[in-house]
Amino acid sequence: MRWLCSFLILLACSAHAAYVVTQSGRQINGSAISATADGSVVLTTASGQKMTFRKGQYRRAVADKPSELARAEKLLKEGKGAQAVALLEKVKAGYRFLAWDQRATGLLGSYYYDAGNMPKRRPSSNPWKTRMQRCRPSTATH
Repeated sequence: MRWLCSFLILLACSAHAAYVVTQSGRQINGSAISATADGSVVLTTASGQKMTFRKGQYRRAVADKPSELARAEKLLKEGKGAQAVALLEKVKAGYRFLAWDQRATGLLGSYYYDAGNMPKRRPSSNPWKTRMQRCRPSTATH
């Protein structure tokens, strides 16, 4: 019985449109949420107060499920993955740091893998790796 009460409380809390879970585990509910490019999240509470959480001050930030994501999931189920890619890319860019970007990225990866056309790997931007490759001893014999 105790687990059922805990589950119902969790379900009721997660039904809010937007929320942030702080590092201490406290959930703060709001009516709207947005994220900036540096990972900061701005939560608007029901009273209209704006609360800003910098990256590292929160464990999780969640917004409502985007309608584009629901449409993309439907297209993927119908076998129209090529049409879903643009919607998933839009969700990935627009909901960064708000949990739905991770779902969109996972769906994109699954689609590309299943279709057999994984995007080409980007060249390494790690300068140390590039230096290490240049400094390797040659395999030629002297």
